[in-house]
Amino acid sequence: MHEQTVLLNHLLTQSITQAPEDTTPPTHGIEELFSYIKSRSKSGVAIEFFGDFPDDLESDKDRIEYGKSKKYDFIRIKDANIEEVNGRRYIVMLIHHIDQKNRSFPVVNLDTYEGREITAEENERGVTSAHVVISLPSEGDVDDAKYRCAIEYTSGITRRGIEFLLNRQLRRSIDWEFSVEQTGKRGPIKSKIYKYRPKIRLASDIYRNLLVGDQLALFSSAVFTKRSTRDNTAKEIELMQEDIVADIEVRISGSQAPADPAAKKAWLNKLISWYQDRGYRSKLYYRHMNGRKYKGTQSTEIDGAADRLLCNTTMYSLTTERSKWDNIIQGQAVQEIVNILRRDELWQKAKAD
Repeated sequence: MHEQTVLLNHLLTQSITQAPEDTTPPTHGIEELFSYIKSRSKSGVAIEFFGDFPDDLESDKDRIEYGKSKKYDFIRIKDANIEEVNGRRYIVMLIHHIDQKNRSFPVVNLDTYEGREITAEENERGVTSAHVVISLPSEGDVDDAKYRCAIEYTSGITRRGIEFLLNRQLRRSIDWEFSVEQTGKRGPIKSKIYKYRPKIRLASDIYRNLLVGDQLALFSSAVFTKRSTRDNTAKEIELMQEDIVADIEVRISGSQAPADPAAKKAWLNKLISWYQDRGYRSKLYYRHMNGRKYKGTQSTEIDGAADRLLCNTTMYSLTTERSKWDNIIQGQAVQEIVNILRRDELWQKAKAD
């Protein structure tokens, strides 16, 4: 018997740009964005390392060789497809996390209780895996850029890591640009090219009280940051118009939230959605009862624990045992996850909690 915890999320797609705020970059649905991700997966380059890289590495081959040589841990898309299950289509990905420091594990003899270490071969490293399944709109449905997404909870593979992996594939695929027609006071209409990038975000039921040790940590504040571009409008006597880039930080105290817990949760959800839809990054701060503050940027282990706290979860069971990792997409596991995606009461509960 194998029991697997599944994290319930909504996957959101949006586009962010440094263009003036009165311009709107193109938006893309997840199926279109997935075509770029899948292409890189099939080419074997959908790999991202957790470490620093020099700026002169131009090719994926050089980047991957450098990351391996530095023994950086990494995350990769092992396989990715669109599958049809019971008349509906789903994006299915198998994610691997490779721990470069993990080259052995202990075992013990059940008769003598003598133990030993089993060591990997020279080029072998520890690996864990997780399925990620995303529900696509049915034919005739409105694509609102919000999709049910279920993720197997596995050591080393976090929501933050998955976002990092998917968004980097989009950034490495093509140069994303759009043009805006601008009319001068005295001149003809001109077309100006701006860069933008599609972004994938995993959203959970973000208002939760957190337990730190055996004490309750309460929401304290939210900080939103954005690297933004605006145009400095030139006067008639000026010869040049230049773009000014500045960092914007907005800090909102939890004391401004409604007192009622349900109203506070709705307020915080709307607040974060409003800022993230406009390209801001968010950090939530929680205050321990002893006065200490905690924030969301932590290690992989704490990120994983935070995923369990911030996300609604459910479980599925398999009648057979299952390895800690899969080398191919497991059809039985995918079927169980699809069943979870189709259970409306789970997602309605997540919305109401």
